[in-house]
Amino acid sequence: MNIDIKINRIPFLINELFDKDKLISGKVKKAGFLSKRMIKVDKTTILYWAKNCEISFFNDKVIIKPNLDTTSGASMMYGTSCYFFYNNDHLTRITAQIIKNSGASQYHAKKLKEIALNKIGIPEIQRRNEISDVEKIVKWTDSKIQFLYEFNDSYENVYFHLMLRTQT
Repeated sequence: MNIDIKINRIPFLINELFDKDKLISGKVKKAGFLSKRMIKVDKTTILYWAKNCEISFFNDKVIIKPNLDTTSGASMMYGTSCYFFYNNDHLTRITAQIIKNSGASQYHAKKLKEIALNKIGIPEIQRRNEISDVEKIVKWTDSKIQFLYEFNDSYENVYFHLMLRTQT
């Protein structure tokens, strides 16, 4: 499955070896103790993150940039971030997110799904509940990798996960 994820225009591949220079060039920093506790990673996982980063998928067919422009109004503003999970010197998971804007979250998720349908096929979809048409989790899986996006309960945030299938 080729998602072609880039953070700040730097490409990353699941299961690639740890490369500190690559992380630096992508403006990615080591996460602190509080971030690790908040995200609940185990002690063997090394966590890095990028704040208000540009996130792109599928050879730049989907590009997500934060809107931090206060003149656009609070309802139009949103942030982005990306977390990189390393185990045994390999990148095992990337989680990118759009923060605090349901319109931006739903717009970018819809655009990503349209492109992904053509690139990687039909996803498995979990609805908000059994009587709803609203999508909560949209997931693609192959023999090695799982790619999904999911909304939080308020639909203000969307999380994009790319991970080895052994990760849950």
